[in-house]
Amino acid sequence: MLAQAKPMIVALPAGALREQVVAEFARAASTSVEQLRALWGAAGGRRAVRPPTAPGSSPRRAATRQATTLLDRAVWLLLQRCTLWEQIGAEDHERLAAQAAPYGPFFALLERCLHDHGVLSRSGLLEALRQASALLLVGSSEPHYTPSKVFPALLAGRPMLAVYRRESTVVEMLKTAAPPPAAQLVTFDESRRVESLVGCIAEALHALIRTAGSQVSISRAALEPWSAHALAGRLARLCDRIAA
Repeated sequence: MLAQAKPMIVALPAGALREQVVAEFARAASTSVEQLRALWGAAGGRRAVRPPTAPGSSPRRAATRQATTLLDRAVWLLLQRCTLWEQIGAEDHERLAAQAAPYGPFFALLERCLHDHGVLSRSGLLEALRQASALLLVGSSEPHYTPSKVFPALLAGRPMLAVYRRESTVVEMLKTAAPPPAAQLVTFDESRRVESLVGCIAEALHALIRTAGSQVSISRAALEPWSAHALAGRLARLCDRIAA
């Protein structure tokens, strides 16, 4: 993961956003920022190094793909922790909001929502989800990724389009708790890259539009293994085994 992330980091402009992304990668790898910078050399610091271009590829096209990947990563980070927006400077706000669609409008909308409403409480978030016509759930490329945001989405009872890695625990959860038309699920893995699934995602989006605005049936019983009661019981049994 770290080796794949290095070219993305070096293409980021120096600033608070880049430092935040480096810190997030360090946390995901269970290491310190200093150790990660030592591993990456100049890539983890403030001096950008142009990543190598693959033979036969256009430098302009490679740079475009690289920038898109970094913007996707920034969107993902801010969707997971919108308070990060308040930790980066006004210059980075303007730079992100000036990006081409769909990125620029997303960053501008995020800033407006935070300015108008602040960070939503859990109850406020659930109410906002219930008012939506449909929901979009997008996971990470990491195989071990287990999204927590899927639970409020399921509790909202709205139609949803979900795009997740096949190995994620959320896949089986959605299949049992929210089968179609509740959830249109698209999965990917190393042999079935997400970039090749544009047609599948488009079909799922069309199916979602047909059910948008309607109430869908979610199986609460299928969610019981992830309830607070069930998880507390598993933790208690684990502690019992350790203490025995």
